[in-house]
Amino acid sequence: MEESSLKESDNKKRLSISGGFSLDGNLRDYSILEIKGSAEIAGNVSAQTFEVSGSIKCQDLEFDQGEVSGSVKANELTGNKLEINGSLKAGKVNVKEIEINGELKASEVNAEKVIVGKKSRVIGTVICTTLELKKEAEVDSVIAKDVDMGVSSSVDSLECYTCKIGPKAEVEFLKYVVSAQIDPEAKVRHSAKVDRISKDFDQSK
Repeated sequence: MEESSLKESDNKKRLSISGGFSLDGNLRDYSILEIKGSAEIAGNVSAQTFEVSGSIKCQDLEFDQGEVSGSVKANELTGNKLEINGSLKAGKVNVKEIEINGELKASEVNAEKVIVGKKSRVIGTVICTTLELKKEAEVDSVIAKDVDMGVSSSVDSLECYTCKIGPKAEVEFLKYVVSAQIDPEAKVRHSAKVDRISKDFDQSK
């Protein structure tokens, strides 16, 4: 068995895990949780701030601020702000803001603001108010109010109110309610202006 190191500071409820660590239960109510090694938690995890440079596998993960430079596997993530610089696999992700500079695989990502960085990828459906795709970013499916697709980015299925589709960007199926600005060098294979999409967004905001 790999040696594990567990350091807990009571005054700030801070927990740092390095090496190998497993727990047949929950890991809850920490102010700061750092995973530098490999952690397997049979139950749920909650922390105000979590940082994963190693790997963690758990059921549900609740947080305010989260940063992943390693890998995370979880059933559901719920939080305020999440930054992914590594890889994350989950059933559902529910956050206010998320920035992906790596790979995210989830059946559904619900957020207000989503940024998918250069050459990064989201495998699954993104449902959000605003979405920005950087150069060569890829997303399977999008349902959003406002979408800005950068150079050579791609989306298989895009439903939106408004969108800007940049040079060499690719969309297989596009449905839009208000407007679509499509660069002459972009490739949109099927497009339609529709009365409504799969989710209603507040147009007054």
